[in-house]
Amino acid sequence: MGIAPTELGSSGQPDPYPVRLADQYDQLVFSRADFVGPQHFGTDFAESLPPVGELITDLPELQRIMGRLAVTAHTAGLAHLRYGLFGYQQVTRECTERLELPRDDPRAFDHPEKIGVTMPHFFNEFVKAAWLHVHGHRQPRQGWHKPFYSPSAQSASPAEAMFEFLTTHVRYDLGVALLRTNTQPEHKDDYTVKVNGILGDVAVDILPHYVHIKNQVLKTLQVDKAGMRMALRELFGARDEAWVSHEQMSGAVDLREFVAMRQSQHDRTEKRLLSSRKMSNLVVRALVKMPPESWPVDKLPVAA
Repeated sequence: MGIAPTELGSSGQPDPYPVRLADQYDQLVFSRADFVGPQHFGTDFAESLPPVGELITDLPELQRIMGRLAVTAHTAGLAHLRYGLFGYQQVTRECTERLELPRDDPRAFDHPEKIGVTMPHFFNEFVKAAWLHVHGHRQPRQGWHKPFYSPSAQSASPAEAMFEFLTTHVRYDLGVALLRTNTQPEHKDDYTVKVNGILGDVAVDILPHYVHIKNQVLKTLQVDKAGMRMALRELFGARDEAWVSHEQMSGAVDLREFVAMRQSQHDRTEKRLLSSRKMSNLVVRALVKMPPESWPVDKLPVAA
């Protein structure tokens, strides 16, 4: 984008405006993302992306964009992301519905206004990574490099692909979204208790759609409960790590330290991908390895 890297100075004290450091980090990433690979702008996926600087605050519209990205991902060489995007859409839909619940409903968020503000910022972090991808930059947002490009990710089974997408997005991007919305400790239970419950419900609900069963006589899928608990524990752990990342970035003294923190988050994200794959393999015993183009897209939820 031609943005010059920001001067990396140091005051020795936490920056009073940590969001400014996040903005400067984005500028640095975009200015250095100059390794050009295959370009995908002009594809249906690229045209479904909102502009990088545009925050989609209309939550129903945000869900529609997620759906369009899921069904067009193959046009940008990202067919393996469709399952994660559909799962993400389902979680966002459930969170949005709960924003309207009365406060005395046990399913309601304690701070719905904070959740409602944070979701657009969370999605926008993925948009930045996808924008770099469609414009031919092979180092998208660092933490997304392996999910976008590694051969193992592109050949993952549907359940693996869903968990890898969600754990990467949560582990690498949620902390920044919490930082940008000035989320405080009193808001934590909404993310670590209420949203985790939604993740568990959605995983149990949609996993049967993500499995190709050879025996078509089989009408229901019996999910191994122990495997499900282990896989969800990995996803919940990613959310806990995101909260810690948010607290660390809030105390960054300068851009240099902020960059080091983001690199550390990237390293942890990559290391945990293998663990996520092992966990997701325990969920379903009847997975069939298939190239993405042969996945049972007809079994997916319909993109709204």
